[in-house]
Amino acid sequence: MGLLLRVFADIAFFRRGPEDLPASPFLFAFSLLLYTTGTIATSSIYAADARQIFLEALADVAMMLLWYGSLLVIYRRRARLQQTLTALFGTGALLYLVAFPVMNWMKHLLDAQSGAQLPTLLMMAILVWSIAVAGQIVHRALDIRFGLGILIGICYFFSSVAVFDFLFGAIA
Repeated sequence: MGLLLRVFADIAFFRRGPEDLPASPFLFAFSLLLYTTGTIATSSIYAADARQIFLEALADVAMMLLWYGSLLVIYRRRARLQQTLTALFGTGALLYLVAFPVMNWMKHLLDAQSGAQLPTLLMMAILVWSIAVAGQIVHRALDIRFGLGILIGICYFFSSVAVFDFLFGAIA
């Protein structure tokens, strides 16, 4: 488990790429489970009820699978699908782990009607980091320029915000 977390951390710090992961159905399922757990945990901070938490987690996972899966098919890199999604879900789970306490802190400050500038800035940094990590993974999976990978990560972010706004009526 420690080795796996180290590989995901190395990918998140741009030292490795999805090609450094084995194409393993078990590893894919495990990283998907970790990512889904992170989605549920962070959604539980602000979601109204268990149904909304479940639907948000389902929408998040479905969007990742459809967006990045389609991208790999379009670029004719289907053989890299499992490793790429494993890297995206695994690093996403790590980023949720970092974001969770910051989101809790921000919610606590907002509920207390205190200033939440520092946790907001930290969340912005985590968002930029997550886009950069996704860009790096896409760059290496598709053999494209890093800048194009970042652009794809930005497009994914804004698309997911639009989908969540459409589905749930607010940016979640």
